Amino acid sequence: MLSSILTREQCAECKNCCVMYKESLWELPRVSKERAERICAELADTLAVVSEKGGFQLSFREVKDQAAAMREGREPYRCAALDESCGCRLSKEAKPFECSIWPVRVMKENDRLYITLALGCPAVDSEFTENVMALLKASLKERILELIKAEPDMIKPFAPNYIRLMDITEDIIG
Repeated sequence: MLSSILTREQCAECKNCCVMYKESLWELPRVSKERAERICAELADTLAVVSEKGGFQLSFREVKDQAAAMREGREPYRCAALDESCGCRLSKEAKPFECSIWPVRVMKENDRLYITLALGCPAVDSEFTENVMALLKASLKERILELIKAEPDMIKPFAPNYIRLMDITEDIIG
């Protein structure tokens, strides 16, 4: 959904959102049962999605060079859909919405809902932020609102490595 401002090549080179550490596993994308089935079918991997807290989420697995990672003192995991050489293997139809809008995320803080932007994404700078705001105003905000009403599990608790772009509380309540 952000392909007009963030290329597939940029994402494939970085992989920041597809490889994460144990302390960030709370950010795993949640998906509907239907999307979970589609992901497993596309990847020919019944373990690509796991059942978690009454829903489904993408599974993340230990990275191939675990020994080198452990020498660095961290335990990384990679998304089941990640191909190390070319990025995400999922089609547009199967990819979780949370993944398709990364580094944009919907978060809750003190009973308020925000559209936020992850500072951990290397593409995020002032120009990128302006471009995201333009997309939000054009149509992305409405798409996000539709989906969080249908799939509220995609709302994550606010984290300090995100910036608030837009308060959408009234859009959801009203």
